[in-house]
Amino acid sequence: GKTILFALRNEGISQKNLAMRMGISEKHLSQIINGEASFSVEFAFKLANTLGGSVSFWNNLERNYQETKAKIARQQQIRSEIPLLAEYPYNELARREYVSKTSDKEAQVENLHRFFSVYSLHYVPKIENTAFRMKGEEQGKGGTIAAWLRCGEIEARKQQVAAYRETKLKQILPKLKELTRLPVGESLSGITSLLNSAGVAIVFIRHFQGTRVSGAFRWVHDVPFIQLSDYYPWADIMWFNLFHEIGHLVLHKKKESFLDFDSGNTQLDPLKEAEADDFACEQLIPSGEYSRFLQKGDFSSEGIRTFAATLNIDTGIVAGRLCHDKKVHWKKVSQLRPRLPKTM
Repeated sequence: GKTILFALRNEGISQKNLAMRMGISEKHLSQIINGEASFSVEFAFKLANTLGGSVSFWNNLERNYQETKAKIARQQQIRSEIPLLAEYPYNELARREYVSKTSDKEAQVENLHRFFSVYSLHYVPKIENTAFRMKGEEQGKGGTIAAWLRCGEIEARKQQVAAYRETKLKQILPKLKELTRLPVGESLSGITSLLNSAGVAIVFIRHFQGTRVSGAFRWVHDVPFIQLSDYYPWADIMWFNLFHEIGHLVLHKKKESFLDFDSGNTQLDPLKEAEADDFACEQLIPSGEYSRFLQKGDFSSEGIRTFAATLNIDTGIVAGRLCHDKKVHWKKVSQLRPRLPKTM
């Protein structure tokens, strides 16, 4: 606008006269001069013909002006979102190298935009809605859980996943069960390989402090996706959670999301959570076999090892089930329940 005014003075003509020369209204020209309206390439041609200069010259002025306005508005938006930083575990994300380390609050907001692939942090609850549908103790931790879920999505992209086939998934369940007998650190690659071959993505993301989330099941871009944490760092709990999430996939309709917490708390449908629990129990320790084991009443270390061997599963899974069902005290079988490695 200032450049047009400068050119008008040099030419010694009025705005009204220029509008007539260009074949536009004086009001339209005034809006452009005052920065209230942008102009088209056609308008740039008219300026070049009436005031001189090239079409590119006028187009570049307009583009630079609009870009500068957008940058100023964007900076104001970023500053307005600084209070939202308190909802997200920025330092933990930086420690895990998902975002850059910085103490600059505006930079932190921009880094979180890129981490979540959003234009504004206000949109995160929409794309990670499961994380923000909290009740009870978990209410107010949506941002932290959303960050945990997003880490899982980023890691899952690195996997080569076949097209999902339920028949294939059911075929590999016995093989998954056999992997329980390996140390967890050695079984992870086997778990991932088997599930990927059936079309399922699987990731292990260490839990974020302040949350008690143990696992999640979602469909991400038409791929069934299981995510597990190490909130309770025992192998038998990890295996149960894995089969629990597989239960959601096998039993419940596509596109549903499930977010599970240890200590029996669920933020979603209690009936479906119970169904997934039953599925995991039956897959790991069939109810008939378990009933006969309970009737014998031999819960010694040797008795537990023998029963686990007949099922071809890790001893810790049997010990953990007995603890859960209050048949033995956890201290009595602690040596039978291996812990998860500190790095998963």
